[in-house]
Amino acid sequence: MPKVVGFCGISNSGKTTLIEKVTKALIDKHKILCIKHDPKNKATFDTQGKDSARFFALGADVFIASDKKNALFSHQHKSLISHLASLQDEYDYIFIEGYKDFVCPRICVARSDAGGIVQDELKLASIIVVDDVLLKKGKEGYEMLHIEDIYNIVSWIQKEAKELKELLKE
Repeated sequence: MPKVVGFCGISNSGKTTLIEKVTKALIDKHKILCIKHDPKNKATFDTQGKDSARFFALGADVFIASDKKNALFSHQHKSLISHLASLQDEYDYIFIEGYKDFVCPRICVARSDAGGIVQDELKLASIIVVDDVLLKKGKEGYEMLHIEDIYNIVSWIQKEAKELKELLKE
């Protein structure tokens, strides 16, 4: 049963970089799924003009498969909950970037050059990961780790991440 943790923080705060570092630290011994929310529908999934992009543009769902990777591009909206429920037995860890409405333990990432911490992000946080001790000011009551302290961030994840089945019940 996978354990789930979310990552939050303002744009360019380092969420993706931290997820990469944590994944790199765990991937040798664990199967990991990273989920990225795209609320503004900005992500592109294929090269314009290629067969699969042409099929998708016509309105068809497209499954691309090779011996090394697979991808499904669907026009039908499927909730995060239903995606997670279908993946219960496939992963050890699921890292979610975004999906602020999904309740799970969350790491709030903040860097001083990205604007610090926004109050809305702080409301979601279980722990705060920062690059500057000045960002700790006024954040009493939150556990804080340095953004480069991957060992202790991974330890926190191993201890505090919730099992998916527990989160799906809530």
